[in-house]
Amino acid sequence: MDPFLKMEMNIDNFSKSDLRIYETIKADPEIVPRNSIVDLAKICKVSQPSITRFCQKLGFDKYADFKFAIYSYAKIKTSEKESSGNFNLPAIENYISLLKDLDHIMTKERLFELARCIFKSKHIFTTGVGQSFLPARLFEINLRKLGLYSSSVSYTEISDIKEIVQKDDLIIAFSVRASKGALEALYDSLDNEFKAKVLLITMTQANKYKNKVDYMAVLPPAVRNDYSLRLESQVEFFVFVDLLTSHLALLIDKEKHDTTL
Repeated sequence: MDPFLKMEMNIDNFSKSDLRIYETIKADPEIVPRNSIVDLAKICKVSQPSITRFCQKLGFDKYADFKFAIYSYAKIKTSEKESSGNFNLPAIENYISLLKDLDHIMTKERLFELARCIFKSKHIFTTGVGQSFLPARLFEINLRKLGLYSSSVSYTEISDIKEIVQKDDLIIAFSVRASKGALEALYDSLDNEFKAKVLLITMTQANKYKNKVDYMAVLPPAVRNDYSLRLESQVEFFVFVDLLTSHLALLIDKEKHDTTL
């Protein structure tokens, strides 16, 4: 059964803690697949046993079962969406539509602007939360192939680079939601002595860090809150990394030959 329908059917039996969990999930369903029971409890400001009891009220033995049901339901719903007839698989049509949105938002001028801020940096640190560390790692590899000094650092290790980062360095952070939990490790380290610039790559325009970072690239969301669309966000991140790498390579080539873009 639809896990969201299960929540709606049981809402009259929810305690105050249950309602807090329910409202949090309803506002952002993606919060379940992205987080462990420990992290979700912190986000909802309830105890871990409260999360377990909430799941059991819905008929799940444990949080892992509920998490699987949410993720599975989203993938099935996306696959069942009717195609326009141009594609056999609706998901392919959805990805093409998403990439068209990316093409509209991320212009050539914008990509070169981001490429310039990367190129002028002395040392580039890439990081990401959870699965978003995958495009961060890919970008690190691409930057090294272009001859740029880069290192990938998991977000839990960000505080470790505080003593070595310099004002001419750049931290590139990948985060779908750019939520407090996702970036708090980074910003806990950004005190007055932490002068490196930050480029945030996200899919959330209205985030609390937009006025704190030096640069920000906002990509179209791959997941809608009503789960009418649930694509893999990392696919879009990977495409963006490839686009940015290509423009950076062109910029470096132009700089070597002292020509104007």
